[in-house]
Amino acid sequence: MRSTAKDQLLWEQIINKRTKSGMSVSKWCKDNEISKGKYHYWNHKISKKQNPNNEMTFAEITPIISNADQAI
Repeated sequence: MRSTAKDQLLWEQIINKRTKSGMSVSKWCKDNEISKGKYHYWNHKISKKQNPNNEMTFAEITPIISNADQAI
């Protein structure tokens, strides 16, 4: 089965809805009667399309130091 641009657009929308919901993939798929396998397939396929070189990206983080850390 070949995916069409229409299928990809549909799945991009589905994946965005799940992400915005804040629900786990398992719960969201169950509630929306979508196969977890199909969801993960399309999520992988779309993420590869959006990052074709499979480049690793990093996020800057700031450590949070509390008073409890100083007691150790």
